Amino acid sequence: MWLEGHYDDALAAFETLQASAASDAERIEAGIGAAGCQVQTGEYRPALERLNALPPAREGFAEWHCAVAEVQNLLGAYDRAIEHARAAIDLDRRSARPRRLLGQILEYLGRRDDAIEAYAWFNRQMVERPDLPSDAEWLTDAAYGFYRYSALTRTDIKRRTRYVLVELLQNAYERVDRTYWPARVAAADLLRAKYNDDEEDGSVSDYAAALRINENLPQAYVGLGAIALDRWDFEDVERKAATALGINPAFAPAHHLLAHCRIQERRYDEAVAEAEKALLTNPNDLEALSLQAAARACVYDQAAVDALVRRIEAVNPRCATLYRLLGDATGGIRQYETSEAHYQKAIEFDPTDANARTELGMMYMQWGLEDRARSALDGSWALDPYNERTYNTLELLDSLQAFQRYESEHFEVRYDDTQDPGLGAYVAAYLERIYPLVTGDYDVELEHKTVIEVFPTHKQFGVRITGKPWIHTVGACTGRVIALDS
Repeated sequence: MWLEGHYDDALAAFETLQASAASDAERIEAGIGAAGCQVQTGEYRPALERLNALPPAREGFAEWHCAVAEVQNLLGAYDRAIEHARAAIDLDRRSARPRRLLGQILEYLGRRDDAIEAYAWFNRQMVERPDLPSDAEWLTDAAYGFYRYSALTRTDIKRRTRYVLVELLQNAYERVDRTYWPARVAAADLLRAKYNDDEEDGSVSDYAAALRINENLPQAYVGLGAIALDRWDFEDVERKAATALGINPAFAPAHHLLAHCRIQERRYDEAVAEAEKALLTNPNDLEALSLQAAARACVYDQAAVDALVRRIEAVNPRCATLYRLLGDATGGIRQYETSEAHYQKAIEFDPTDANARTELGMMYMQWGLEDRARSALDGSWALDPYNERTYNTLELLDSLQAFQRYESEHFEVRYDDTQDPGLGAYVAAYLERIYPLVTGDYDVELEHKTVIEVFPTHKQFGVRITGKPWIHTVGACTGRVIALDS
């Protein structure tokens, strides 16, 4: 019933089992199951109370320590979560779940070396063991730990990413247990991080498969909502977030998603308010705090940004997420020099995060600095050769280098001379005629030539502006670059 999303029925069944148990061991096992139902519906504190009310023998159960660690992590009590994860490992040296959780928390707190040490166990399992356990939960946890170890240590990431997706996760949900939706969600999350959102063989298909098993998965709805946000389909973002919160009103990723959406919509006060809802459950939620800082940066409230940075640094003094979100936000309001500094800080704090480099490269593209964009995107591709957004933009840069360039006194026109021969001189002549009118209206002379990029296809234009060829816009100005379809 839990796997199928009937959480209330599952909770009642576990409580019946707990009441009729013949031993402390059975009572503890049933109590852990009941707490798991409460976690899935956002009753984190009642779940923790239930776990702590179990018989004293609970201290000898690795599963109990792991369940407590997961709830403490959701509440932001990270030190206590680490203690319980370590206790679970001491009690069961073969279990993957507490090791995955320990590495995840340490990484979240910026304790990179400690996280690598925790994840190294997974690397040894994959490299040294002749055979792996045939258990869907173990394979799913091991997939996460092995992937993060490989990413943090930059170890053969291309081959290992494929191994994680095919040999571990696909094996878990297709061969070992077709009802084990966490494996489907894990695969979908990994594909979405690489912008592989195909509806037949990408993150969308995996989220849909998980929802066919269990239609009450806030994790899947938020994943689909994040994809909708990438497509600027704000109405679908609202629907997916509302569905997730209808299942679990305390589900922090749903509030994060809505805060991201509000920043995109330039509704900054609402973004702060949405992030605050996540902080009611976990006052140490680094993404929620970072989203508030990003929203405040967009209205130039530096005092508020500084206060939020201090709160974040008290939890994680090297929080790459903070600076990546600040880079996204300030780049979105065309404060490119500030955005550049934030992205570089994010890369300094997490040199293995390909997405920070990709976003830096995209920002350079909007700034009109293609050489810097190439360097940043090449660095991202070296870290993650499966990131489709990076691939699309590198492909566009290759075509841009072949563009003809026509310069006049105030403009540089870049265009595809094979598709639109002679366009540069025609466009430049018109622009020079209107230049005095436009600059006169604003009583300003521009310091640099304005770059005009004319793309022969809408797909190329969409990639140029957003890295997303499906965005249906007509023209865009990003700083000193004006781009349009021919």
